Amino acid sequence: MNSGMLMKRCSLIFPALLLYAGLSCAAPPEQIFTVRIKTVVEGVGLSARKSAQEKAEQEALAEAIQSLTESPDLSHYQPMLKEAPRYIRQTRILHTETLDQSTELEADIVLLEKPLRHDLATLMLPHLPHKPVVRLLLAESVHEETHDGGPTFDEGEKVLRERLTDFGFDTRGIHDLLDNYDIDFLAEVTAGEREEGASFARSCLEEVIIVGRTLVHQEALNPGSNVLRNRAETTLRVFSGREGKLQDTLYAQAVVQSADAREGALQAVQDSCGKLAGECIVAAILTGKGHLDSEHVMITVENPETEERMERLTDFLENLDPVASATLLFYSPEQTRISIVFPGSMAWLSDTLTGILLQGKKVEVARCVGRELTLRLR
Repeated sequence: MNSGMLMKRCSLIFPALLLYAGLSCAAPPEQIFTVRIKTVVEGVGLSARKSAQEKAEQEALAEAIQSLTESPDLSHYQPMLKEAPRYIRQTRILHTETLDQSTELEADIVLLEKPLRHDLATLMLPHLPHKPVVRLLLAESVHEETHDGGPTFDEGEKVLRERLTDFGFDTRGIHDLLDNYDIDFLAEVTAGEREEGASFARSCLEEVIIVGRTLVHQEALNPGSNVLRNRAETTLRVFSGREGKLQDTLYAQAVVQSADAREGALQAVQDSCGKLAGECIVAAILTGKGHLDSEHVMITVENPETEERMERLTDFLENLDPVASATLLFYSPEQTRISIVFPGSMAWLSDTLTGILLQGKKVEVARCVGRELTLRLR
C-alpha cells in the first residue's frame, strides 16, 4: 500500500501478508491492515462518541481506498463508503477527549483487505481505459522428481492464463520470452527475491507482471504405503511493468493424494494455482490502474549496446525544458526503458529526438503509439 497517498492525520500500519502454512482443509488467516485516524465531531456524550467512531471508520476506509487507487477521487467508490462496516474487522478506540462542545476521537481501524480489494477492483474495472496486458512467468518444481533437476513452466501458467483470458485480459506467457532470455535466467527470476522480480518487470512492456513458482513436496501417506501425499505451495508476486513496483504477494497451498507421482503432482500444481486465479484478476485490475496518464511517457530503446549511452540519453531528456523528470528504469544491451514526465506533444518529442547523436549513433523513431515511444540507433 502506498502510504504517501495518505492524509497527514492518518498513519498506516502496512498490510500483514499472512502466508497460509497449514493444511488446505483449514481456513487461511484473514489479511488485514490497520489505519490510525483522528477525527472531531460536534457535540458531547454517548451519541457524539458514536458519531465520531462512525466518522473515523468512514474516513479510514476513504484513506485506504485513496492509497490503493493512488487517486484522491472517490466518486466511483461511494457505494463502498456507504457500507463501511462491511470492510471493518475491528475498531480500537485509543483516546477520546471533550473539547468545549466537541468530541475528539483517535482510533486504530482494522480493515479486511480481501473484500476491500475485491470490491475496489469491481468498481474500478468499468472506468479503466483498457484492461491491462498481463505477463506471466511461472515455474513449478517437484521436489526430487524432475528429470533434470530443473523447473517446468507450463502447468501453472496454463491455469492462470485460461482464467485471465476468460476475463478478457490479453495474457502472455513464457514462449515469446525465450527469444530474448535464457531459460536458466528465467528460472532464477521465478526462484528469486523481490529485486530479481522487479528488475525483470522493468524490462517488460506489459503493464502487469506476475512472477512466481510452485513447489511440490511428495511423501508416502503412511509408512510402506504406495499412496503419495502431494503438497503444492504457490507464491506469486505481482509487479507493475512501468516501474517494477511490487503491488501484491499471493500464496496458496493444495494437497492431493495419488498413487501416480506425476499425476498427483500435476493436480496439486493446478489446484494451488487455481486458488489464486481470482486474486490474480483483482491484482491485475488494481495494478493496471497505473496505466500511462497524460503526463507520463514510456520510452523504449532497442539495442542500445552501452549503459553510458543510455545515461546520456536520460540526461538529454531531463534537460529538455518541457520534461519534468527522466528516469532510467531498466538497461540491458538489447533493450532499455526510460520513463519521463512530459505534458507536451508527442509529435514535438519525436521531432526533438530524431537525429540526435549518442556516441556516434543517430536516434530514429521506430514507432509512437499513444504515450509510448520506441527508438532505434543507427
